[in-house]
Amino acid sequence: MEVVKEALSLYSQRYFDFNVLHFQHRLKEDHGMELSYSWVKNLLQTAGLVAKGKRKSPHRKARPGRPLSPHYSRSVDNRNYLIEIFG
Repeated sequence: MEVVKEALSLYSQRYFDFNVLHFQHRLKEDHGMELSYSWVKNLLQTAGLVAKGKRKSPHRKARPGRPLSPHYSRSVDNRNYLIEIFG
């Protein structure tokens, strides 16, 4: 709990203009606090000191399926089957 309070006070008072990676590096080098990057980022985001990153759109967007051919019909039990058209 003391580590959390100390890290938050250091960021808000001294390192407010640092990004998370540089702040985590300073904690390790200058203050001897061995904390992971993701832990520090989560701490600062939870405290509201760092904004969360925006969500990226999916790389490939799903397209709607093609409509069924008129040669297909739905039976009573919802199975698709091919109707042979003679003509």
